[in-house]
Amino acid sequence: MAQAIDVGAAREALARLPEGTSHGEPPAPEHVYLPRSHLKALDPDRLLVTGMRGAGKTFW
Repeated sequence: MAQAIDVGAAREALARLPEGTSHGEPPAPEHVYLPRSHLKALDPDRLLVTGMRGAGKTFW
């Protein structure tokens, strides 16, 4: 039988997570490489950005 999840404890743990990126502070602009293929992700009219895991979708 599956173990019950303490929803309250899970919510508290999630609330304690830092805001922002998963790596802390965003990188300085001079340290960001923008592949031409990623320009589509920056188009405000694009509703869906597809790509494999780790391709940078969340970053953009």
